[in-house]
Amino acid sequence: MPNYKAIFGMVMMLILAGCSSGGQQGDHQGQKTDKLAENSNGSANLPAPTHVLTGRSLTINMPYRRADKMTWVAGNHLGETGPFRFKTSTVEADAGGPGIDIYRVVYEASGPGDAALRFALVPAGKTLIGPKKTVFDGTPASEYVATVSVKE
Repeated sequence: MPNYKAIFGMVMMLILAGCSSGGQQGDHQGQKTDKLAENSNGSANLPAPTHVLTGRSLTINMPYRRADKMTWVAGNHLGETGPFRFKTSTVEADAGGPGIDIYRVVYEASGPGDAALRFALVPAGKTLIGPKKTVFDGTPASEYVATVSVKE
């Protein structure tokens, strides 16, 4: 018997991977990957993260549930973000619907260039990079990569 959830997940991943849009200022695309078909925290039922590039300003919106004690963390080491530099981050409670919070991160590009900004949904208090005692060594519930190119 076919695993319809796995097939649906693969189809959605292919659709997300194929989506891209371009503009005068740059090109960008995003890809969400749910590592676990059935996440105990329900992350598979969350809306997909999104990002918007406006000029040199990049805004990334990542849905999650604080009640699941999970959070989105950055996965790029220093120097891996190209011309993009972290500017701000906020959490908007219930912005994605009842019980779904949005972690919003804003980056600003200093000039033209390319970057693949990586994020993962991991247990609260854990990181992907940093001190060894805080680094999450399991499989993230979800991952998102925002691939961005600034032309001017």
